[in-house]
Amino acid sequence: MTTTNTTVVDPFEQKPSMIVVRCVLCDDPWSWKHLSEAQLMEVLKAFARLKFLNVVYLDLNRNSLLYLRYYKETVVRYNHLNVPPSELFVDQTRDLNGYKVYASCYFARPETTIFKEHKIFGRDFRWISETARHLNGSARIVKIDCEKGKVSRNECERRRQFRSNGKDRYEINLDPMHEDSMMPFAISAIEPDRDVIRVPRGQKLSIMELFLLPFSLNVWMLLVLVILVCWMVIHYYSNTFVNDPILASLCGIEKISFYQTGTTEKLLTMALTILFFFLLRAYETKLITLMTSYPYKEDPRDLQDLHRMGIKIAYYEGYSDQFFMHNPELQALIEAFPANTSAHLSHAEIGEETLINVIVTMTNCFHRKEIRPRYVILKNYQPGSTVRQFWMAPRSPLARELLKSQRIFFEAGIRRFLIDQVLFLFHLRSQMITHREQDLGLAQEEDDLLQADELIPAWYVLLYGLVLSGIVCGGEIILKKYWVSKRNI
Repeated sequence: MTTTNTTVVDPFEQKPSMIVVRCVLCDDPWSWKHLSEAQLMEVLKAFARLKFLNVVYLDLNRNSLLYLRYYKETVVRYNHLNVPPSELFVDQTRDLNGYKVYASCYFARPETTIFKEHKIFGRDFRWISETARHLNGSARIVKIDCEKGKVSRNECERRRQFRSNGKDRYEINLDPMHEDSMMPFAISAIEPDRDVIRVPRGQKLSIMELFLLPFSLNVWMLLVLVILVCWMVIHYYSNTFVNDPILASLCGIEKISFYQTGTTEKLLTMALTILFFFLLRAYETKLITLMTSYPYKEDPRDLQDLHRMGIKIAYYEGYSDQFFMHNPELQALIEAFPANTSAHLSHAEIGEETLINVIVTMTNCFHRKEIRPRYVILKNYQPGSTVRQFWMAPRSPLARELLKSQRIFFEAGIRRFLIDQVLFLFHLRSQMITHREQDLGLAQEEDDLLQADELIPAWYVLLYGLVLSGIVCGGEIILKKYWVSKRNI
């Protein structure tokens, strides 16, 4: 035994499963005998114009049943009530009778991409087209023109909903919406979108950074501390040391032979020689390893790296902020841009994983000189997941069928299979273009080698060292003359 709850709702705001109409001007409120068949048809057509399509006129006094086939534009009439349930409870979407389902999209995404030469279609295109074909109809996806800066946001929204004649609506718009709550006249995707952040890759190291990279900061600090302590000891016990142990161990500069020095100087010189020998060998080995291919800075891995490197996340005004609205960590990194501009290459962007994976491998995001992608996906941080929504024509009878077919595609693994095919072709095409450019000599291999202008910082280091050495040498000469003159006095 089952029970049914009945609720009175506004049919223009909701999608009720049954509407009961009473004639308030008739002697019998449930009788429509005063209407002719032509007038009754006008009533049914009025319901159809309001997208109430599954309307059946049932006359229990005359034992007759009448309804309008919307897509066939015919009338079905029974003069008896011995009808199957499928005729009593009408579903207009069972047979579209060749009706063409129009869908719109503005931004080309992997889900709506078409590779005609390979006969591979995006999963949303196949979802719409196969659903329409199953219902004895066809589908057409129209790419609308909503170029940034040329079309206002309101005009773009109008173009997404209405066809070129300005009257007929598209059945569905395939540009996903990401909102907190369910939008009116929208259907949700059956699976959530995983959000990721696309960030610029680590840049080339400068020559100064290259020479400092073999040792960590702690090793450099320890080395400087050892040298300072040694110089203080040598200065304090100036009568004990004949040679400079640091210069002797590093460069072999000696005033007298090592064997003629004292025991203390020998011990310190030997200890420093062993220390500097291991450090120099390790430094040279790591430096040669880095020189085999030009080294780069590490790629960002989490939000802390973005803060440390000063990388901001671009957000275009007027678009959905659902990706970061509830995340204070991300909000601190957001930098807003007008909708008609593009962010600099040094900015990060947040979006759906499928779309970002394609953008990262596109040829215009590939550095031809460095022969590597400009961007990577932030590995150790995931903003979360969002559920996309698709706008549909108000009270569209196809909404239920599209939801059902989408669930079937998902459960059968067809959606995953279709998107994997599209991503594979995107990646394959970008690799083919890259290899073709290398064969034509557009990718210059010499850019991986050190150029003369890149060695300018090294010459500056050498110049600074010579100037500093000259200053130290001049200071020693002045001190020596000062002490000699003082002794003579």
